[in-house]
Amino acid sequence: MTIGKRFSPALLLFCAWEFSFAQNVHLSGRCSDNTGNMKFSIGAMEIPDSDKRTDLIPDGDSFSAELPRSADGFYMLSGVTAERQILLPLYIPGYMEDYRFDFSVNDGFLEVPQRDDNGALSAFSAFCYHKGRYLWNHAGKMPPKEITASLNRYITVADSLAEHYGCTDAVAEYLRLWAYNSIDDSRNNVPDEKKSLIPDLLDFTGNPEETLDNPIMVHFPMLSRVIVANLPDGNLTEKVSALHEQYQCQEVCRLVTDLLIGEYVRLFDFSADYDKGVEELTSLVENFGIDKRYLDEFKLKKASAKGSPFPENVLLIDAEGNTVDFSSFKGSYVYVDLWASWCGPCIREIPYLKELEKGLGNKQVKFVSISVDTRQEAWKKKMKELDLHGYQLFDSGNGLSKALNISGIPKFLIYDKEGKLYMKDAPRPSKGLQLKELLEGLK
Repeated sequence: MTIGKRFSPALLLFCAWEFSFAQNVHLSGRCSDNTGNMKFSIGAMEIPDSDKRTDLIPDGDSFSAELPRSADGFYMLSGVTAERQILLPLYIPGYMEDYRFDFSVNDGFLEVPQRDDNGALSAFSAFCYHKGRYLWNHAGKMPPKEITASLNRYITVADSLAEHYGCTDAVAEYLRLWAYNSIDDSRNNVPDEKKSLIPDLLDFTGNPEETLDNPIMVHFPMLSRVIVANLPDGNLTEKVSALHEQYQCQEVCRLVTDLLIGEYVRLFDFSADYDKGVEELTSLVENFGIDKRYLDEFKLKKASAKGSPFPENVLLIDAEGNTVDFSSFKGSYVYVDLWASWCGPCIREIPYLKELEKGLGNKQVKFVSISVDTRQEAWKKKMKELDLHGYQLFDSGNGLSKALNISGIPKFLIYDKEGKLYMKDAPRPSKGLQLKELLEGLK
């Protein structure tokens, strides 16, 4: 089965026409009594936010709900408890205003026992669940040829189910892409000493221009790495140019461009090549119609270059809700700790940070901790638990990490007396004497 090129202009036109119907679809059906205390919800795949999902509230063993329509017909059904979450993709054609399905929880996965698209999706979900567990437990003892054959089963089972259930083209495409994604997941669980002896994902997908040039791929963003790996070597402009020459699907181009530019920015030296970066991204915006937000976000990250002032438009507040201007620390060196309440490595640094602050003799250094939590409540609760005092601030706009081009925490920085970035990758407090000698030497 060749996928990717099946979405002809005529079919895309039909899809646009069929989704011109009602904005909602009415769901009804039955859920088995083996679901326990699990809570269920469903929402369009393109809108993953939990607050935009529709809860399925049972009335006995039945449920009924009005669901905002998906743009491409794909939805995600989820069951959640305090301990776990289970997921199942569903497909509801755009012309349907009412859709009925039954579901149950079976051996740790959601099951829809129907002879249609969703029966196929349910059956493949069960296969992936069992195959994934088997490879996780046994790959270390399996010879490479057996691992390869086992991985290839994802594709053969996906294709067989599509044929057996008489799936629509869209669901057949989804199943094949899901198979590739599952191969990637399972392959990552293979011990490193054997991983080099089995084919990589590109060997399973074949020519990515044939298999991945498909709007449904937006639901499997990790497959973008296959496309990137198959692009010719070159700079960012050359890779984006090759991408737009080789791929027709706009959704795929946007997805892969996001990965390419994200990696470009992550590794970019803003201290040395900022103007060059602005020039290259401006050219991409003008010549390829790349979203201007990439350029705007890049410009914001100039604050990550050595010698740059603290980023503008970052709103810091203290525990009482008062706004704190970072420029108020001018005249002192500032050792900044970026952390979050949920970050284990961050928490482990705090005892060392307290000891350092208490024992440092250089009074020209101030210690400022900035939380990048999304919720103030979590930040305040953790401060109380850890008995934190001094300059404890909260990034209320959640823009600081992006402006400083920081992808992970804990992160420690030093600003000089003029309020300019002196060191972006300062030693952690747990480095002990190395950091203490550095801070004592700041004059």
